[in-house]
Amino acid sequence: MVENATNFILSCKVTDGYPTNASYKWYKDGSHISTAANYTISTVNRSDTGNYTCDATNKVGSSNPSSAVEVYVIYGIIINPIKKNQPSEGQVLNITCSVTSYLVLTDRDATWTKKNNRWFIHNGRHLVIDNVNRIDSGIYICSVVIQFKPTFGHPVNFTGTTTVEVDVLYKPTVSVFPDFNQSFVTENATDLRMICNVTDANPAIYESYSWNKDGSWIKSAAEYTIPTVKRIHTGSYTCNATNSVGTSDPSQVFKLNVFYGVSLNLSVTEIRVNESERWNFSCISDGNPLPTITCVYIFNSSVVGEATTNVITIGNEHANCIDTGLYMCTGNNKIGTPVSKSAHIRIACKPRSHNNVDKQDIFINSSDESLTILTTFISLPLSTILWLRQLPDGNLTEIDSKFINSTNQSQLPYETISIFQKDLLKQDDFGIYLVKASNIHGSFRLKYNVIPRRAPDPPTNITASCDVYSIRVTWISGFNGGENQTFRINFANTISNQTLFKDEIIDVRDDKNINVIRESVNPDTLYRIFLEASNLYGTTKSTEVTNCTTQKNQEENQRLTSALVGGIAGSISALLIVVIVIGGLYCRRRRKFTEGNIELKESESNETDEDEDGLKDNPLYVTSGEVSNAEERPVYGVVNKATQNKDKLTPDDKQGQGPVYAEVQKSSIHDGLKDNPLYATSGDVSNAEEGPVYGVVNKPKQNKENVDSDDKKNQGPVHTEVQKSSKQGSVFWRKLSSDMFMVQSKTKICHAFKAAQDYHNT
Repeated sequence: MVENATNFILSCKVTDGYPTNASYKWYKDGSHISTAANYTISTVNRSDTGNYTCDATNKVGSSNPSSAVEVYVIYGIIINPIKKNQPSEGQVLNITCSVTSYLVLTDRDATWTKKNNRWFIHNGRHLVIDNVNRIDSGIYICSVVIQFKPTFGHPVNFTGTTTVEVDVLYKPTVSVFPDFNQSFVTENATDLRMICNVTDANPAIYESYSWNKDGSWIKSAAEYTIPTVKRIHTGSYTCNATNSVGTSDPSQVFKLNVFYGVSLNLSVTEIRVNESERWNFSCISDGNPLPTITCVYIFNSSVVGEATTNVITIGNEHANCIDTGLYMCTGNNKIGTPVSKSAHIRIACKPRSHNNVDKQDIFINSSDESLTILTTFISLPLSTILWLRQLPDGNLTEIDSKFINSTNQSQLPYETISIFQKDLLKQDDFGIYLVKASNIHGSFRLKYNVIPRRAPDPPTNITASCDVYSIRVTWISGFNGGENQTFRINFANTISNQTLFKDEIIDVRDDKNINVIRESVNPDTLYRIFLEASNLYGTTKSTEVTNCTTQKNQEENQRLTSALVGGIAGSISALLIVVIVIGGLYCRRRRKFTEGNIELKESESNETDEDEDGLKDNPLYVTSGEVSNAEERPVYGVVNKATQNKDKLTPDDKQGQGPVYAEVQKSSIHDGLKDNPLYATSGDVSNAEEGPVYGVVNKPKQNKENVDSDDKKNQGPVHTEVQKSSKQGSVFWRKLSSDMFMVQSKTKICHAFKAAQDYHNT
């Protein structure tokens, strides 16, 4: 029976008895509760749970009690309250949700949620959180839902909730809070306070505080105060706090940086050593921030050392006379005023000039000018000065009263200055003067040669090296005559007689060879080279003259050689081609003439002027003038004279200008040809019985030397003559002037054409 159900009725019925009328009684757990036949519980309560029985009574008597009816009243669940839970951070949180109910509570019936956190859901009777954290603190809710199916009626859900507070305890979290401008704390500041600030803790009741400096305990208090700040207070500070859970981790380090001014000390304040010995001193400083130390040589304010450090060392492994003086070191870090300390350094040394020069030339424009010589010596102790003059014989003598000399001390502690003067120099005042400086360590002489200015001495050691288009010249300059000198190089071309120049070459005056390159010269040419040295007082020409021949241009020579060979080969080929062409034309003409004039040839064959071998005169022969009293007559072929050769004709030639001919003399030798020169003519040749036949060729230019001067004037195309011989012979060739060939035939010119073709093919 479910609690709060209504009208629950128990009926008591008589199953057997007589008379049937009877009275009834109800008992609960043995106690009489009703006399009605039906026992009604209007609203069921959990107290109604129990064993119910009844009996009936009639006139005869009472029945035995009925069997008991056990009534169970099912009522809603009661969740047991859970007290506040306070675990320490890092522990395990374990809370169980329990109920008071007839029904049994299982894990599937309980759910945990967290207030104000909709994302937190945990199923089961037990809420477990490992390594609980401070963020796990809050109100957790256990919700229970149990479903019951009664004997009579529909299933019923019984629900209930309970809450529990979880308060996670943890130790403090702290930080150092400075009550001052921590970026700038100077020494002697007062009441410097630092606070140990707890930023988080549970519980918020703190049992103790602790302060530490550089890892060591210094005080137990929430605040740490320094009444008067000293440089020893510089360091790293931390604090911690303790509550019921434990002691906090140390706070973040707070670094206290106390600024203070510079203190300065020198390792030594005075040093005395000999020259070349070692000396040094150290400047030791202290300050915060780190000071900058500057060491200065007092006498000329030159900085000899500077660094941002605690220690700086000044010195020299090999002492020099000029190290003598007062050195001051100053430290400054902008806290307070700068601090300075000084040291005296004294280097014992004998006299000398600054650069150890023991002679010097002094140039005077002319006499009647004044002379002033200022000489500085270094030494310690300072030098004693004596001036002397060197006579022509090398002996020394004292200076006469016309000269004024004085000795002064420089601002530098190691310098002695001597001034030597004379107004209106005379000619005999030029010469050599000596100044002697002495102290306890030794002496030093400096020679002055007083000379008038003049033109420079000539350059010497002139050498030249030639390339194809450039010449490199080296020399050593001579004395410049007391003024800056320049040089001029002269390059005389021995072929063109022209001279090239290289001007305004500055004298380097370092006793080394001067090296100059002149470009744009001609290859394969001899140049004569000399120099001139000039200054304000004149120009001097070198006594040395050097010769240098520029190199040949091998690439150009190869190109010209290739062109020459190609030209010769081309000329020969052109000559052969022309001969072949002319021969072909004559053969063709000969064939046509023969076919059209058979009768003429037959009549000519009966003439009486046949040669001894039976050959008739060639009808192609042409004559242009009378040739008499000659056993053999020249024959010519007519060609058109080239117009470009008109300028080579004499006036008489131009008046009678006609065709140009090439003659080949006929030989009286029957077994061969003799060499005959070629020549050209432009005059008339008449009354000739016979005329030679020619082939036209282009004469190569390189054969001009085989033609006499008169012929060259009228030179035109060159012809190859085929002469008719009085004796039978074979066709042959003879080479003329390296590239010309002459053909002679007893029969037909076609034979010559055939031979030319064969030769060309070969």
